[in-house]
This record gives sequence, C-alpha cells and structure tokens, in this order.
Amino acid sequence: RWVGPPRSLLHGRTACRCHNPITGAGKRPPAGADNKTAAQQLHEFLAAGEHQLELAAMRVGTWNCRQRLDDKVGWIDELACDVIVVPECARDSGLSQQLGVNALWKGDYDAKGLGVFAFNGWQLSLDDSREDLPWCLPVHAQHPDLDTSFLLLAMWTVKRDGDGRPSYAGQFAKVIDEWHDPLATGDVIIAGDLNASFQGPSVKAHERNVARLADMGYRSAYHLATGLAHGEERDMTLRWIGEGKVPYFFHCDYIFVSGQLADQVESAQVGSMAEWVESGSPGRSDHCPVTADLSIS
Repeated sequence: RWVGPPRSLLHGRTACRCHNPITGAGKRPPAGADNKTAAQQLHEFLAAGEHQLELAAMRVGTWNCRQRLDDKVGWIDELACDVIVVPECARDSGLSQQLGVNALWKGDYDAKGLGVFAFNGWQLSLDDSREDLPWCLPVHAQHPDLDTSFLLLAMWTVKRDGDGRPSYAGQFAKVIDEWHDPLATGDVIIAGDLNASFQGPSVKAHERNVARLADMGYRSAYHLATGLAHGEERDMTLRWIGEGKVPYFFHCDYIFVSGQLADQVESAQVGSMAEWVESGSPGRSDHCPVTADLSIS
C-alpha cells in the first residue's frame, strides 16, 4: 500500500502517498548505496522536501512476550503494529533504543514489566492525572503530522502472594473505576494481558467487567470482527501448563475499543497457537498476539 519510501523502512501498517521534489511523486528514494540504515534512509527521505501522509489505517496490538524481548524483535516486526502493548518486557530493552521507536515502561522489576512501543511517527506521553495503578500504563498516543490521537490504557494484571492486590478481574475493575470519566467520553483503547477470561475461574467477575464496558459502548475488537459472543471464542491467546503438565487454554488478551472507535475497526486477528506457542520455536511465548486494524482517514 506504499507509494514512496519502501514498505520495509516502516514498522507499522500506516499507509500513505508521498511526494518528494527530489525523487518525484510515487518514486522510491535511492537505496542505501552508502550503507545507510533503513531508518536513516527514511528519515532523510522525509526530511528532503515536501511530502504528504494520508493515513489510511493504524494497527494496534498486544503480545505478552514472556521476557527476553531483545531476542524476539523479529516477531514484533512480523506483527507490524503502529502501537503495541508488550507485557513481561525489560525496562531497557534494545527495541526501546532503536531510532524511530517511542517507548514507555513501568514495573516492579527491571527485567519484567509492562511496555508500550510506538512506530511510524506515533508518539507516546504518560497520563499521570489519576491514581497510579501498578498494573496499568496510561498513555496518550498521537501522530504529530495527523489529526489523530487516543488514550491507551495498557494493562498487565499481576498478583503475587501477599502483595495485597485485588484479583486479576478486580484489577481490571479498578482500572474501569479509576478511568471511568475518560472511558465514558473519549477515544480510548484498553489493550493487554488481563489474565481473566470466560474459560477460567474468574468468569463471573470478568463477565461483570465486560458488561460494564459494554454499557459505555466498548467492544472487544476480536469479538466485533468475528461476530462471536464472549465465551464463544475460537481462538485462545494463552496456553497454561498446569499440574501434571496438563495444558489449559484461555482467551485473556484483549483490545477493547470505545464506541467512537468501534465503527473504525476493519479487522482483528489472534496469532495461531500452533505458530506462536506450540511450535516450540525459539523466541516465542506462552501467549498469542492480538492485533486490530482501525481506519482513521
């Protein structure tokens, strides 16, 4: 869908039409004959002259990477998200240091926390206007060249013995309580690993949370795209190995979109369990990714 800089120079699926007075409309910039990196080529292409970006869609995603993110950047690239929530990543990941990547992180341990990464010119800023909840990273995502922004409530519910935190579903309920006013009035996306589902012991509490969001117009992008009701999921996002090495499967990773954004959901995908979890390939996780494409032109 790119006319202008090579699609390989960009991370997300933001589509555009570019004009550059040096290369001409619709032409690719010169390849890196002097061994410039792809990011440098893109930066110089956009800085060389006038160009136009007509944003057609953005991709939002979530993937619990199960740590070692620096070994799994290729899988992040494969998802081609513009903004992605990554639970269980390290504070100072190599990805966050890459040119053109904007990142925010929070957590109790440097090796394992909650990160949000933005690509393709998207910028992130922390929203600290409300009570700090350790399992929620609230950020504003916006593109400086486009009239597009939204509040992202990135989540990774975590509970350890004796930490005094609510249950997984209770943590989600606390986010809904604390952010009720913005949720009720704005363009908001909730994305991440909730550790609560219709397949596990938290089904009743989780159902109440989903119903509360539905009352405010929120829809799960996956359920909206597939037409399935909650509890009818065909694609699980977590394989949990229990006692006796018995596998259990749950749909506990979500992207919820506000009513204002629901009409813009073009599609949503869950990575296949066979590819992302069961293959045993190095660099995978016990979670499958969830992505959603939203039109914003």
